[in-house]
Amino acid sequence: MSTHGRIYRGQIDFDFPRINRRLLIMSGVLILISLGALFTRGLNLSVDFVGGTVWEVPSDTLTQDEATAVLADADVAAGSKVQVVTDANNVRIVRVQSDLTNQKASAKVTAELAKAGDVKVTDVETNFVGPTWGKTVTRQAAKAFVIFLVLVSVFITARLEWRMAVGAITALLHDVIITLGMYALFQFDVTPPTVIAVLTILGYSLYDTIVVFDRSQENQARYTKTGHYTFITLSRRSLNQVFMRTMNTTITALMPVIAMLVIGAGFYGQATLSEFSIALLIGLVAGAYSSIVIATTLLEWLKEREPQFVKIRQRIIDRGGDPDDTRWVEYSKRRSAAKLPQASVRHEGTVAAGNRAAERADLYERPHPPRPRKKSKR
Repeated sequence: MSTHGRIYRGQIDFDFPRINRRLLIMSGVLILISLGALFTRGLNLSVDFVGGTVWEVPSDTLTQDEATAVLADADVAAGSKVQVVTDANNVRIVRVQSDLTNQKASAKVTAELAKAGDVKVTDVETNFVGPTWGKTVTRQAAKAFVIFLVLVSVFITARLEWRMAVGAITALLHDVIITLGMYALFQFDVTPPTVIAVLTILGYSLYDTIVVFDRSQENQARYTKTGHYTFITLSRRSLNQVFMRTMNTTITALMPVIAMLVIGAGFYGQATLSEFSIALLIGLVAGAYSSIVIATTLLEWLKEREPQFVKIRQRIIDRGGDPDDTRWVEYSKRRSAAKLPQASVRHEGTVAAGNRAAERADLYERPHPPRPRKKSKR
């Protein structure tokens, strides 16, 4: 069977614990960069959060410099932003954003922008956002995030266990910090669609994490009683089994996001699509990464300190084995290998046949291979 086929069947054995320990260094660097960007540069909040005025001028002649000059004449150019976008009807629109909160001064700027763009005043769309409303949006977004974390913790603790809840919440915080850090580093606009995108990627990240944890719990229930496997070994086995499922889910989710970013934002200049898709793109990649690296590594550290796995580790040492050797060897094969030297030459064929049966059983993850179907009578 080809390597590609073995990966899809979960019959690979990548050394994820060793790989993850190295990737944790990269995670630490990204976290430091993200926190540094958040504290030094801060988030580039839109008027929806800080309050202000947004003008949209449908003009083919108005340039960004001319719009900035209008704001400078009104003494409101500080902290302003000017973008040229295209709406759904392929109309060129100059989008001007300022922290101006005085409606009388805003009306004057509207008239000047209409004059500079050679359009009617009524054609200029003006959106005024008060600072109180912006604070309310920020508070509601933070409240939604906290409630989400609490509900996730309760669900995972009830469905799986509290150690897995700790790993999942840590992975979610990792994803949020990385996403917001990239927004602060590159000064992307943080708008309400960005908040929606962040909450959406938390769901994707949580899904990937629970898939890994559910398989880990299944393997723990199946193999711990043998007393031959540390939890890190079981975790490595679980990651190899669900690796392609996680990758397929992530790639499938990324395809429409990339389409939104390239076609919607790149070709049509839709700012809302850009704000939404950038957060999704960063978050989906970070979520797939954290479910395999962050959540699993923390869970391994917590589970290896459980009494049952401490005893298993000590038992392996007492037998002269290496508890840090996490390569997967099926328990049935270990027992078969132990019996091979005692077999006589006369039974070599039987032993070989038994080994082939054991290999077929391992292929189907059953204690014995499936029975052949009976041929129907014609």
